[in-house]
Amino acid sequence: MNTRFFPQSLLVTLVGAALAAPAAWAAYPDPTPCPTHAPWRPGSAPTDTRPLDDQGATPPTQANPTPETQALWARLKQNEVLRSALFGQQHASWQGVSGNRSAFGSDIFDGLAKQVADRPNLVPAHPVVFGWNYETYRSLLLVDPDQAERMLARMIETDAKGGITTIHWPVENFVVCEGPACDDNSNRKGVDPVDFIVNNYQAFDGQCSGDKFDHWVDDLATFLQKLKQGNTPIPVILRPFHEMNGQGGLNGHWWAGKNAVQFRTMWQRLVDRLRNEHGLRNVLIAFGPRAEPLLESGYGVYWPEGPNPNQASLRYVDIAGFDFYLQHTGTDANADAAETKTLGDAIDATRTFAKADARSVKRLVAITEVGRKDGTSNPSAGTGFLGFWMKGVKPALDGALLGAPTKSRWEGVAYMMTWTNGATANFSIDPTADTPLEFDVNRDFTDWFQLKETLFLKPN
Repeated sequence: MNTRFFPQSLLVTLVGAALAAPAAWAAYPDPTPCPTHAPWRPGSAPTDTRPLDDQGATPPTQANPTPETQALWARLKQNEVLRSALFGQQHASWQGVSGNRSAFGSDIFDGLAKQVADRPNLVPAHPVVFGWNYETYRSLLLVDPDQAERMLARMIETDAKGGITTIHWPVENFVVCEGPACDDNSNRKGVDPVDFIVNNYQAFDGQCSGDKFDHWVDDLATFLQKLKQGNTPIPVILRPFHEMNGQGGLNGHWWAGKNAVQFRTMWQRLVDRLRNEHGLRNVLIAFGPRAEPLLESGYGVYWPEGPNPNQASLRYVDIAGFDFYLQHTGTDANADAAETKTLGDAIDATRTFAKADARSVKRLVAITEVGRKDGTSNPSAGTGFLGFWMKGVKPALDGALLGAPTKSRWEGVAYMMTWTNGATANFSIDPTADTPLEFDVNRDFTDWFQLKETLFLKPN
């Protein structure tokens, strides 16, 4: 087997129905500004004295990272120029299906050591990148603290085994409601929460939305401070407000498709509070728009640093990424080739933006989500699973890197991550099989695993 494993010596890392709105909600959308709070603007942060042409010797958002965070940054930089990609999955050691279709043979109860006894595991390794949902942890903390602590322990465990920790934050719409019965992260109430937060209007409960936002960031900081090996903070890649360039609307993420200037201000408020108010030195910040809109409108529409990024005071992103789900049918060669081309184009566009000569502060490039556009349905129900990784994703990465025809796109990506195994009819990868048919279906991923370009984590 030609698989190359991520070196273990370098231990690097990363709710239902809406509440009934109070009667006062009828006054919206006629917002009342909070009487004692002016709209938030970037405050006086410590002066960043790094030269603008430092070419990313340290993470752009961290002038003084922890040694472990600096090591993670250096490792990602090194991997970005290699013909390989660190492979990851969301909730890889947490979420499985009926104990059998768990990612890489691990499940919620037994952790990374478990191998599924009744289904031979065809992939004797784990991802390098482990994705986690902070909102899942936060919700568990409200309804099942023991499970929340189990999840926290699992994050620390995967770091100890050499995994990289990345966390995304699909924060619920606390401007319109909050709590375990809130309407998660949608905008069904029809209010623009980004506008409310930036301008400190009153939320549904009369509190200033900006203050509420700060409190939620404070809770996030408390969670990040719990991620430690002993007394040493675990390096984390934080990916907030993902796919912000989506259409939004009443059923979209409440931060998606909003006023770009206001979005940047909200992003800056988040990052400034984490690094200046809480002094977090172990957090890298990833920016992850959707691929299709970025190709139509340009990568930088919602870029948190605005149109003039070469300012030391405006360093709010470390990793430029994107999310893309392919409609890989396995039967229509022209349609499948078009989807593969879109993936390759998104890599080129992201890298061109992140590495442009005019941009003195260079960013790393990652594929922050990749999977099947059909909702990653059960492989036994469709032919797309038969060649998704090897015929859909691999050709895009094998293609020539824009501006560097002697290099492949593997050499332009630091890491890539697919989504969770969430339900019997909805999972991204299945490295197990116990029938000839399942083995045939899942051979696509095992072939992907055996590529010399894909890096996995060898179990201890």
